[in-house]
Amino acid sequence: MPGPRHQALVAVFETVPELLLATLRHDPRAAPLLPASPPSIEVVPDTTVLAPVELRADRVFILSTPQRRVAVILEVQQRPDPAKPLAWLNYAAAALRQFEADNAVVLVITSNEATARWASRQSVALSDATFTPHVMGPDALSTITAESPTVALALDAVELATRRRRPDPMAVADYLERLRDLDQTTSRAYAELALARLSLDEQHEVKTIMTTRTKPRTILDEELERGREEGLEAGREEGREEGRREGARRQAEQLLAAARPLLPERVMRELEALDDPGTLTKRVVAAIAEHARHANPG
Repeated sequence: MPGPRHQALVAVFETVPELLLATLRHDPRAAPLLPASPPSIEVVPDTTVLAPVELRADRVFILSTPQRRVAVILEVQQRPDPAKPLAWLNYAAAALRQFEADNAVVLVITSNEATARWASRQSVALSDATFTPHVMGPDALSTITAESPTVALALDAVELATRRRRPDPMAVADYLERLRDLDQTTSRAYAELALARLSLDEQHEVKTIMTTRTKPRTILDEELERGREEGLEAGREEGREEGRREGARRQAEQLLAAARPLLPERVMRELEALDDPGTLTKRVVAAIAEHARHANPG
């Protein structure tokens, strides 16, 4: 069963048919087969089975002008398959009859150069002709000229899906940020292709990066403002506490000064050694009361 990258590559060509035209025009053998004037592009429903063989192509496109119809059979090939060359020939022959086309092109997109080299060698000899598919591997795809910003973004998604080294989550997140102005259907197709090679953990990392980057500025501002207010309130509370400590210290000093003439030097030295204003106040009051009892025993 086709994997996610296979399906995502097909979906991008289906979503943006202009990418198909850019790819065919880049192929020196396919370009002369295309209509001379800009064609309308019809995507054949994916339920279509190309008769007479019971095989299903990935997608079929019909390029039409009033003068000419060309059937393009799109095949995404991930690895060599000995059964495919004959199937591709059958697809082309069936498309000519089924869609009343003037020409049929089998376009093979591959995600690695080894498969591209294999597919390029798959010719089927006929009595007076040879059928060979049109093959585009990663290297050839990377040289296609974008005909519009939408096609440029599609090519970048294809590059992420077919490059030799698997893209890192940061590179994919950077790409996804560029899709903001696209319609939802197109951006979803591009995003699925860009993410197709990543593991679930890597996809989660991309989501985390995107969430951090796209967090609304107003929320960030609110958080910063709340932080500032909390800091100010903490400062105010700290100031109030400092004020209470300073008031208690001054009160203790005043009591100590008032007690000096009344208490013995030894007691005063003990009291002056106390650091806590509250304890000092209590001890001064107690010492004065004790001194008063001794001074007036009756």
